[in-house]
Amino acid sequence: KNDEPQANQPFCPMETVIPMVAETMDRAQQETGEAKLFSANVTADFHEEMIKRGEYILGEFAKYGNEKHVAFLVDGFVTGPAGVTTARRNFPDTYLHYHRAGTR
Repeated sequence: KNDEPQANQPFCPMETVIPMVAETMDRAQQETGEAKLFSANVTADFHEEMIKRGEYILGEFAKYGNEKHVAFLVDGFVTGPAGVTTARRNFPDTYLHYHRAGTR
């Protein structure tokens, strides 16, 4: 998974990392014969950015036929409940991984 603080940082931009993860995961599935799941962090402070990230991620994994092998990590501490609602309404067939980072 790309963890809470790693959604799209200057040192680890999503446009660079996600294609590499999609290709590597596909290769691992081919080599092992086992399905894999990647939890991609779509958390953003603006709901339209979450949707944009989700569409981009699914598009990259779809190049390998693996769009069903992606979950979306949503950090509820950052987005609040509305972030989960945004992800569910826009991506009803994608598994959601709700994360409560930042709480005790």
